[in-house]
Amino acid sequence: MVPFEEGVNPFPLNNGLMLTTGDYYHCEFPNEDLDAGPWLTNFPPDYLLSFPGITMVHDPFILEVTFKPIVKDLRLNYCFASEEFPMYSCQQYNDMFGIFMEGPGFDPYVNLANFNGAFSPGVNNIFCNYMAPFFPSQYQIGFNAITLPMERTIHVELCQEYTIRFMIFDVGDFKLDSGLFLAPIEALQYNRTQVTDDHVYIEGCASKPVDFIFEWFQ
Repeated sequence: MVPFEEGVNPFPLNNGLMLTTGDYYHCEFPNEDLDAGPWLTNFPPDYLLSFPGITMVHDPFILEVTFKPIVKDLRLNYCFASEEFPMYSCQQYNDMFGIFMEGPGFDPYVNLANFNGAFSPGVNNIFCNYMAPFFPSQYQIGFNAITLPMERTIHVELCQEYTIRFMIFDVGDFKLDSGLFLAPIEALQYNRTQVTDDHVYIEGCASKPVDFIFEWFQ
């Protein structure tokens, strides 16, 4: 996992984090090796059943973040890129990614990144079945193709604990890496807050007495 920023050349997202199934330096421009990727450790994640038809994966990377939101709606923006396009599209080499949320109102094994609520996001559904628009080799990165930014809005309860997991893995081989570019999570609706020197009050989080002191000046 490494941070990224848009440089002189245009890129779909301004900044954020990149998760990859291989070494990050293979993701840098220029893309001189069209099938770059190391052979890393084989380790099937716990969420394998969330990806229908996938029985074994390689090189998984999982980013897990636990937080308590002070907003009701969050927006995720991300792009998926891969070395598998176009040579290995529509085959058994089908790198995939997922976004999972654990907390009130969420099934922790439902992939929030699914297309149309059913199709798992990966090389075949994006680059073969055209579930999402993509640009082959338009941006200066070390992958053969990258999607346009994809967006998901998630609704949460104030001040409850949630855990969000972003995961990406290889399918069918240990090589031909893929990457998931994550923009910073956006807060769509702030609740009213009152900030003092050492306290932050958030509407809707808890019921506690508040003392008001009135001073009269003439």
